[in-house]
Amino acid sequence: MALEFICSNVIESGKEISIPGDARHYIRKSKTISPRTRRNPRINFFNVNPNPSDRMKKIPIGASHISFDIEEYAYHVEYGNPVFYDDKGNVLNMEDC
Repeated sequence: MALEFICSNVIESGKEISIPGDARHYIRKSKTISPRTRRNPRINFFNVNPNPSDRMKKIPIGASHISFDIEEYAYHVEYGNPVFYDDKGNVLNMEDC
């Protein structure tokens, strides 16, 4: 498996995150909420060929942005389902991908 880490971005609820052009998969990085650490949830983008790990999620063809509707609880984060957007800002229908 050839694995190329591309970049990492902070996830903010409802905010669109630009997907790098050569990214094919992503991993959400959870956090344990702690007032001491103040770490934010992150998304890591990868280019993987040919087989991604079980944790990696595929980015649909034509997607240029992704967003999450996250909810923070006392000890964990719920991301909800990701929303993918094309380069014109239209929501991609995941059933067509």
